[in-house]
Amino acid sequence: MTTLRGIIFDIDGAPYDIVAAGKANVRTVAVRGGGWKDGDLQGAVAIYDDSADLLVHFEALIALPG
Repeated sequence: MTTLRGIIFDIDGAPYDIVAAGKANVRTVAVRGGGWKDGDLQGAVAIYDDSADLLVHFEALIALPG
C-alpha cells in the first residue's frame, strides 16, 4: 500500500484484492495483468496498462478527490 497526502492506495491487479481493499476503505489502483479484464477490476479508482502507464498518470492519480 502507498500513502499519498493522507490517502491510502493499494496498487494491485486482482479483483479479490480490490474487493478486500474496498471493505477496508482503501482505494485501489489496478494494473492490468494476470488475464483479468477491465470489467473484473471494477471498484478500482483507476486502471493502468502497466507500471510505466501508472507513472505517466501519477499526478492525475494523486489529484483524485476523496
